[in-house]
Amino acid sequence: VIFAAQIGAQFTAELGAMRISNEIDALEVMGLPSMRYLVSTRLIASMIVVLPLYVIGLYIQLLTTKFTSVAFFHVPAGTYNEYFNLYLQRLDVFYSVVKIVIFITLVTFIHCTYGFYASGGPEGVGRAVGRSVRLSVTLIFLFNFILSMMFWGGGTSVRFSG
Repeated sequence: VIFAAQIGAQFTAELGAMRISNEIDALEVMGLPSMRYLVSTRLIASMIVVLPLYVIGLYIQLLTTKFTSVAFFHVPAGTYNEYFNLYLQRLDVFYSVVKIVIFITLVTFIHCTYGFYASGGPEGVGRAVGRSVRLSVTLIFLFNFILSMMFWGGGTSVRFSG
């Protein structure tokens, strides 16, 4: 959500400013495929930045959970590791990374599309930013629900271990 609101809004504003100042038209006059050129670079940059940050954040969160359990709740480290390995499936971590890739792609395409087709001067760019942020945040929550149901909600039983 932070990515959608902050970075995505910057994508929309930057591309919108390029549109109203005719920079995108100049790219098209030079024969460059402006949509591919402007959107693909932002998508690749987003993947390069956000994916490692997500994986690092996930790793830090797991270490913090272990530290908190061992230091404050006096759970033996071996017991924590045993139950951690029993309950956390590697496939679940893979699914979470897949969800992040989908969210990054979704947010980047939404914001770049709104910025690319912005019109009406600076006021129009501001409206495009607002609309793109609202749409991307809404779709993140919707896609999160749908993907969570696809990945983890298919069965009727509750899995308690292994």
